[in-house]
Amino acid sequence: MVEKYNSLQLIYILFVKMVQNLTEKPKAYITKVVVEGFKSYGRKRKEIPLGEGFIAIVGPNGSGKSNIGDAISFALGLASSKVLRAKNLSYLIWSKGDKRADYALVEVHFKNEGAFPIEEEEIVFSRKVFPNGRSVFKINGKPVKERDVKELLTRAGITENTYNVVLQGDIIHFLKMTPIQRRKLIEDIAGIGEFDEKKQKALEELGEVEVKLKELKLILDELKERLKVLERDKKALLEYRELSQEREELKRKLTAKEYHRYRKRYLALREELERKEQGLEQNKKEKEEFLKKLLQVEANLEEVESLLEPYREKLGKFQSEEEYLLKEIETLKGNLTKLSNQKGELQKLLEELKGELSEKVQQKEKVEKEIETLKGELKPLEEKLKELDKELSKLEEELRSAIKGLEESEKKLKTLREEEAKKDKLLRGLLREIDTLEGKIAQTEENLKSLKEQKSELLRGFLGNFSYEKQKWEKLAEEKEKSYHLLRERLEQIDGKLREVKEKKEELSRELLKLEAQLHISGNDAVEFLKKNVEGVYGTVAELIRVGEEEYLTAVEIAGGNRLRYVVVENEDTAKRCIRLLKEHNLGRLTFIPLNRIRANPPTFLPRVRGVIDFVYKLVEFDPHFEKAVLYVFGDTVLVEDFETAKRLGIGNYRMVTLEGELFEKGGTITGGTVKAQNLLREGFLKFRVEELRQEVTALEKREEKLLKEREKLKEKLWEEEGTLNYARRKLKELESDHSNALEKLKKVEERIAKGEEYLNYLKKELKEKDEKVDTLQEEIVSLQEEIERLNRKREEYLKVVSQSGLEEIKTQRNGLLKEISTLKGEIQKLEKTLIALQKEEENLKAKIEETQKAIEEKEREIEKTKLLIEEKEQRLAQVREEFKKAGENISKLIERRELLKGERDKLKGDLALVEAKGEKLSREREKLLMELTRLKENMENLLNSLGGKPIEEPKEETSSLKKLLAEIENRLSALGNVNFRAEEEYEEVFKRYREYGEKYQTLEREKKALIDFIGEIEKKKERIFKETFNAINKNFKEIFAFLSPGGKAYMEIEKPHDIFSGGINMFVKPRGKEVKYLEAMSGGEKTLAALSLIFALQRYKPAPFYYFDEVDAHLDEVNAVKVGELIKEYSKQAQFIVVTLRESVAYLADKLIGVTSRGGVSEVYLLDPAKLEK
Repeated sequence: MVEKYNSLQLIYILFVKMVQNLTEKPKAYITKVVVEGFKSYGRKRKEIPLGEGFIAIVGPNGSGKSNIGDAISFALGLASSKVLRAKNLSYLIWSKGDKRADYALVEVHFKNEGAFPIEEEEIVFSRKVFPNGRSVFKINGKPVKERDVKELLTRAGITENTYNVVLQGDIIHFLKMTPIQRRKLIEDIAGIGEFDEKKQKALEELGEVEVKLKELKLILDELKERLKVLERDKKALLEYRELSQEREELKRKLTAKEYHRYRKRYLALREELERKEQGLEQNKKEKEEFLKKLLQVEANLEEVESLLEPYREKLGKFQSEEEYLLKEIETLKGNLTKLSNQKGELQKLLEELKGELSEKVQQKEKVEKEIETLKGELKPLEEKLKELDKELSKLEEELRSAIKGLEESEKKLKTLREEEAKKDKLLRGLLREIDTLEGKIAQTEENLKSLKEQKSELLRGFLGNFSYEKQKWEKLAEEKEKSYHLLRERLEQIDGKLREVKEKKEELSRELLKLEAQLHISGNDAVEFLKKNVEGVYGTVAELIRVGEEEYLTAVEIAGGNRLRYVVVENEDTAKRCIRLLKEHNLGRLTFIPLNRIRANPPTFLPRVRGVIDFVYKLVEFDPHFEKAVLYVFGDTVLVEDFETAKRLGIGNYRMVTLEGELFEKGGTITGGTVKAQNLLREGFLKFRVEELRQEVTALEKREEKLLKEREKLKEKLWEEEGTLNYARRKLKELESDHSNALEKLKKVEERIAKGEEYLNYLKKELKEKDEKVDTLQEEIVSLQEEIERLNRKREEYLKVVSQSGLEEIKTQRNGLLKEISTLKGEIQKLEKTLIALQKEEENLKAKIEETQKAIEEKEREIEKTKLLIEEKEQRLAQVREEFKKAGENISKLIERRELLKGERDKLKGDLALVEAKGEKLSREREKLLMELTRLKENMENLLNSLGGKPIEEPKEETSSLKKLLAEIENRLSALGNVNFRAEEEYEEVFKRYREYGEKYQTLEREKKALIDFIGEIEKKKERIFKETFNAINKNFKEIFAFLSPGGKAYMEIEKPHDIFSGGINMFVKPRGKEVKYLEAMSGGEKTLAALSLIFALQRYKPAPFYYFDEVDAHLDEVNAVKVGELIKEYSKQAQFIVVTLRESVAYLADKLIGVTSRGGVSEVYLLDPAKLEK
């Protein structure tokens, strides 16, 4: 228990800052998870209560603990079926043997305390999956799409690639991440994705601006060249104008000459035109007179024809009615006679009945005599009637035949006219249909023309230019991609050089710090005093020389000995002043080397023996002004490698010194042993080296600055190339899309053309058929009209026969004779009837008196009625005969009138034709004159217009001389060549365009700079935020790993500091007491601690609403497992932690403990008391 308390104390000490920073922030936590038919939890609906703080889930292996995490991941859409250890989603549905749930449903209930940006305090995410694999997401019971769920979760800090859900066996995944994946993880946490979107958009805009700039540059160059050409054209135009003015003046004079020539001709023709117009006026009057007469005759003919028609119809009608009336009258008269006789007989019978029988006999005889008399009178009349009937029958036959022919003609005419009208109506209908068809054909042809123009425009326009445009943008994309990669390579080269410079600079800086620490410049106060107060004091020999190589320092210092402390002065006077000052200020003693007095010559011969390096004085660097002083100090001392070399050279022959400091004098003495560093020359060497290092560092800093500037420019150029590349790729996509649309449009246009042509062919076929029908109908109508004309002629012949027959006169005679015969026959019949009646009634006289009286009365009524009918019929017959006679007379008169009018009409037409021919001749002559006058007038007007609208006097110069002068000017104008008449306007237009394009170019340049600055700012801000995030997480990572693994060390490092986002993030972990070069070489427990350190580092920087850990302590020993549990316990104060664990020591720390067991293959959940675990 003591160790546990110490651990808790350590937690509070190490993470006090973390706890202080965990202020009250918006959060959320899972209150419960509801499962139904999900994996091992059976068909029934079960609730798994969770809540705030640290929730531990315990239970034996295979009980279904991990399925709680799977349920959360499934409902929130945070894992695939593969991650959830299922073949597909339908395998998540509970099944056991033949039993299977209908679906799997999971609900995750959140308590929302501001983490989710909605008002509801409780949010329920649910997901149901069916056997066919279809799943349905819901939020608070409302069906939604999966992206809606992910969007809401993302806004609360829960993503699909989240680090807060660690399923079973996934803890090591965080260590197996590649450097790039690590960098992207930190990018997501830093929330800098929006910067990438802004940058990409800005890059595309930059690319578009760059393309436009290049296009404008080409246009500006072209316009500049055009301005030079137009400047020359302006000068040529001025000369042309001067010559043109002279030419116009000459042309004006020539025009005036021509105008006056035309005017004379015009006046002569005007007089001739007036004569022709007078003749035409007279002709017009004659023509009008003839036309008036002709119109009158035509009107009369139409009137006669209109009058003839009803009479022709009436004749047939009258004939039929007359025959009918005659038959009716004859019948009625017979009846009347019969009735009269019957009445007389009845009266006589009545008289006989009243008189005596003798009286009846006498009456009978008398009747018989009368009968004989009447029969005698009747016989000649009947013979005469037979003769008349023969003649009448002959005439009637002829008339009947004529009338029948006339009726048939009329009937045929009517039929033919009806057929003609029908065909004419059909013809008009066909012509209307043809007009409609022709309109449709014209419209269709117009539509086809328009469609073909559209097709041509498509082929000529976009589709025609597609290959060129595509090649252009592909070429640009290829060039920019190549350029981009070259620039990228160059950037990497610069980054490499920057790394080298940085490493070299750091190396030199470390060396500089080391040398500066070693360098103790005590100096010589006396020498420094003299250098400040006496002119000509240069310093000690040691200060004035520098040993080039450090390995020579000891040898040179031994060779120089105390002479290195000698002070070099200009002359002996300087030495004298120095000695005086030394005495005055009690600064001790010094040896001086006056340069004007010292004598020293350089050695001439260097022994050529192996191991001999050089004369010592040649191994030091100095100002040539101090050469004699240096030679004085070192003389002919030779530097050799070692003792053996000195022996070979001959000890006593040369003054020698070895690299280790043994000194050989010419007298043979040898000095050696331990060398006590006096630092006379080392101090100078170090000073020089320090200065040299400072210069090198400064040079490296300048080089670094230069490389950084070059890198900055290169980055700007890279942005330009990348932007142009992105823009070109976008244009290619747009081009491909537009090409597809254009092809689709072309296909539709071609389909419409094909349909249009098919419809046009159909219309033309219909038109051809209609035309053929029209031709046939016209032929039939012409044939009908010829037949009608033939029948009209035949009808005229029949009418002539009817009007000239004489039938009426014979009928009148016959009717009179018939009347007489009828009267006689009536009388005879009456007498015969009377006789018969007398004989029959003689015996029954008395019995029939009363009956006879009644019969007489009845007969009288019938007689009266019959008389009335006969009178009516006779009146109608007389009326019909009168009308028939009049109609016949009228027809004859009208036909005669019509023939006279036709003759008159033909004569008038002939006279009119002569008048018209004469008029046409005059008109042609007049038109010819008018045309000539119009032509002359137009010429005169044109000439007059060219003269300014006012006539001028005829010039005195000859036309030939004017033409000669004009030719000379024309030659001079021709020599100018083609003159640009719009040179001035074009120059102004082009200059205006040049200025406008120049302004646009400048505007685009400003836009380009603004975009580059904007991208630069984005990059800086993105890099700054990333670095801040990385540094914070890295700091957390270091602290947490140090806590979990005391004595261990872990940190992350940016792979490419100069270009963070082109590289990744490396992770380095060193457990306590181990040197591990590779993460893979660590134990499972060490990997778990490192992974958890990273997760907690991320959590400390950006907490998630909840954390789910599944057996993350599996590879930890008991001590480390408890540490992790204690850490989770501390973090659970601010976020919910749901942890599946097999360790009681970890479960004991939980705020709530959930147990999971399996009964009959179905998982069951129980709430446990964490405190009981201790017992």
